[in-house]
Amino acid sequence: MVGLLAIQQKKGWIRILEAVIAILILSSVLIYLTVKNQAEVRDKQTVQRISDLQNNILQEIASSASLRNATITNNKTALEEFISFNLDRSLNYTFGLCEINAPICNPSWPYVLINTNNEVFAQERIISSTLDKYAPKLLRLYVWKN
Repeated sequence: MVGLLAIQQKKGWIRILEAVIAILILSSVLIYLTVKNQAEVRDKQTVQRISDLQNNILQEIASSASLRNATITNNKTALEEFISFNLDRSLNYTFGLCEINAPICNPSWPYVLINTNNEVFAQERIISSTLDKYAPKLLRLYVWKN
């Protein structure tokens, strides 16, 4: 009788241990899924922020007469100053300025080789003319995180 009681107590402890292990496995899976979801949300917000920033910079260049003139006359220094002033300091960038029908619009200023393991975001805008000159250019802005 005493032996049977001891066996039942051991089975009770084993069941408690099984329940604890099941709870640990379940909680670790829930924690993993929560952390993964938060990382994906942060990544989407970062992508949206960079895209909005690029779009705003290109829109301002297209809207400003002096920046449009700088684009058409290949004044890369003026474009460099404007972009560096308006871009977030945590981001690196370069831009390409070329003819519209050029097969490749390489980043040419400030002679930055894009060497990163991070994602590179590119947006482009055609800048067509000023009031007195028609010489359309393609302005492509490349941005990546440090």
